[in-house]
Formats: sequence, C-alpha cells, structure tokens
Amino acid sequence: MFTFRLGRDDYYEQLSRARTFLLEDEARQLQAQGLGKHLQPGDVLVFGPNGPVDGELRYPDEPVRHKVCDLIGDLALLGRPVVGRIVAFRSGHEQNHELVRRLKELSQASHRRQGVRGEPVMDIKRIMRLLPHRYPFLMIDRIIEMDGDRKAVAIKNVTINEPYFAGHFPNLPIMPGVMILEAMAQLSGILLSQRLEHTGKVAMLLSMDRVKIRRPCGRATS
Repeated sequence: MFTFRLGRDDYYEQLSRARTFLLEDEARQLQAQGLGKHLQPGDVLVFGPNGPVDGELRYPDEPVRHKVCDLIGDLALLGRPVVGRIVAFRSGHEQNHELVRRLKELSQASHRRQGVRGEPVMDIKRIMRLLPHRYPFLMIDRIIEMDGDRKAVAIKNVTINEPYFAGHFPNLPIMPGVMILEAMAQLSGILLSQRLEHTGKVAMLLSMDRVKIRRPCGRATS
C-alpha cells in the first residue's frame, strides 16, 4: 500500500524513479520478438524467482509506486483537474482509462444539466475564440448542451428588427432557411473544433447533402 498526495508530496523523490516492471519470462519473450533491445540493465525492473534480476529495488515498494505513476498519467488524459481521493486496488491502464471515461461522462452530464438551468456550456466569448465569424455572420449566441464531439445544442437570439424579416415573409417573421443551415454548420464547426483544437486548423462548410427543413425553427441542433 502506498499513499501519495498530488500537489503536496514530492513527486521527484517519491515516484519519479519507480520503473515499469515485468516477470523474467515475459522479458525473454519480448526480447525474442526483437523488442526492448535499446534498454540497459536497470532500465526496467525484471523479477525472477528470487526477486529482482538486475540490482536492487529503488524503493521497497517500487512496483506499487510505478502503478501510482501510471494512474497519474492516465488521469491527465481527462484534461482537467480532479479533486478527490482515489483508491486503486490491483489497477492497470485498462481500469484507469475506464475511470477517466466515467469521469468524462459525469462532467458532460453536469454541463448538460447546467445548460437546462440556463447556464451556457459555452458563452459568446468562448464561441468567438473558436469561430472566425463576426456580426452579422456569427449565427450562434450560446451553447446550452455539448456531448463530446457528437452532439450540441445552441441558441441564436433573433428579434423582429433583423433586416431580413422586412422582405422575407413580411408580417410573419420566419428566419431564412439558408441562415438556419449556416447556424447549424457553425455549430458543427464547434463540434469539430473539439478534435481540431491546437492543430491550427479551422472548420469550414463545403457542402450539404439532402437537407430538408420540415418546420420553422430557431433552435439549431447538430
């Protein structure tokens, strides 16, 4: 058993030197496959029938400490701070990744609930950082629901004073279909930006196939 308090304990002294480990038979199988030829004795902790094969343990519980290193690295994949106490028993990367997926689902569900209460998942300032569009071509005012890069719900605030209402169905304000499609395309661009972030790329609408507008709508869902 090993306890480490991230942010309070000394990572360099207590964890950084803990090596990955495996059994001697496993090491020989990897060598037979041509793997690990660049490694030197002591780079990896190899256990034989009588204990470590090359040298001594760097810590009395070195394998446990390396498992903690793995857990910290896997939790970093979440992309946001984790506040809480985590207890792991015989954990591995598979279990760690399942925990990260579950935490991500809970975080997204929390964002969706905030959207229902009227608190936007993404406000206009953040939208403007992701989209190059500006008035009058920015067709999204806030995003109230976001499910990873698969689904999003956004709101565009429209008033009777919009200039296109004067000639488009006078006395019966209906937002032009092409503008509804543009709003949906911009929302799709926001979804795609979840994958394009930090790549220097910008989402752009090139084509739409088999588009049908079944009813007047101001709620754009992608």
